[in-house]
Amino acid sequence: MIILIVLLLRVFFVNGLVVKGTNWESSENWKFITKFCFKSGGTFKIDVTSESTSGYISSYTDVGHSWEAFDSDATCDGKVEAAISSFHFNKGQTFIWETSYTTLRDRWWFFTVSNCTHTPVKLENYKLTFLNPGGLFQRHFSANEDGIAEMIIAFWIISSIISIWSAYLCHFSLLPVGQYKLIRATACICSVQTLGLFFTMIDKLIFAHNGIGVPELTIISIIIVITTHVSLLYVGLMVSRGWGVSDAVNLGYAPLIGVFCFLVALFEILVWIWYIKFIDPIDVREPIHAWPGYCLCFIQASAFFYLAFNTFRYTMPLLTSRDARNFYVKFTFVFGLWLFSLPLSIFITLFVSDHTRTKVVFGLDFTTLMCFYVALIFLFRHELSWRYTLDQLLTASVPADGNKFDAIELQENHPEQQREVILGENSSENSEDLGSP
Repeated sequence: MIILIVLLLRVFFVNGLVVKGTNWESSENWKFITKFCFKSGGTFKIDVTSESTSGYISSYTDVGHSWEAFDSDATCDGKVEAAISSFHFNKGQTFIWETSYTTLRDRWWFFTVSNCTHTPVKLENYKLTFLNPGGLFQRHFSANEDGIAEMIIAFWIISSIISIWSAYLCHFSLLPVGQYKLIRATACICSVQTLGLFFTMIDKLIFAHNGIGVPELTIISIIIVITTHVSLLYVGLMVSRGWGVSDAVNLGYAPLIGVFCFLVALFEILVWIWYIKFIDPIDVREPIHAWPGYCLCFIQASAFFYLAFNTFRYTMPLLTSRDARNFYVKFTFVFGLWLFSLPLSIFITLFVSDHTRTKVVFGLDFTTLMCFYVALIFLFRHELSWRYTLDQLLTASVPADGNKFDAIELQENHPEQQREVILGENSSENSEDLGSP
């Protein structure tokens, strides 16, 4: 899921290895900087220069007597006293310090800057570096993201294979026009998804090298996640109303579906902006368990119910073939698994540690997405095997308003009719009813 979302793709959930800047100033006398999930043996480096004020860099852990020991109304002195460790920096000096953390399990650590006697707090230069033990894809990442970089590479390879496979089916298989349209649309969307994963992979590789990554690639990846998600939804909604299932059904204009997909895209963008700009990162361990995550789940659930409504209200009553009904039942089920993968992630991660939730959500989301692409292509290529005859194609009624349809037939071909529905064996006078790549 868009990945996200999801992204991806979960890319905007990353806690940086290196947090740095210049002329940082806060009107508060105690300010949260960032958080990081350390493995045992992780190290923390401080390099701070303050010309105007002195103060403390304090660290807290997720145990009950530290970070959870005070509330937002606690005094500045009380917050500093609750810290596991505090590093004092003096006015007009450069303070450099390095320490390591030894814990029995992975733990969240929270870092703040404070000056309980003067406001504002101002740092002319600061750099905080967080390191975990391990290799390339462990040392530079928070422990809750351990393994995500490898999963992105694996999913990029799988997505590339699916894109090539679907493109092959479009351009080298002899398909009727309906199947060709559906598989072509799926191939295009999967290819764009692969591009988004590629950008995410590059961002992660650079992050593994310098601990900062490329924020611009993160933004591009999120936009691609939203775009592919809405595009898949649009194809599904069109198919739920008969598009591509019968060449005689020409659903070229469906205003309600277009408006619905536009609203989904708009709401997903707003949810992303809400999370980035307005959600306090202090207590967010896994974004799917924050209000923006819950809203994203609601949007996807609403999309599924709208798709199911279209299928069972407008299309299923018109079907006279068991094969046609079976196709739409499987089609609705496949879309349901995809659109409910994110709500399912919320339920599953209630039973796992918050140090592993990000990995579980990311892995489940993208595994479901890859399986969804494969299942969708299989449905369009094999289950929708165009078992209606040429006579049915020619006699099916074309809707006048694009919103109501007459019967859509999917029936077994009789042996004497096989030559009529297989591209390459059609008579010349009927060739316009079948598409070619």
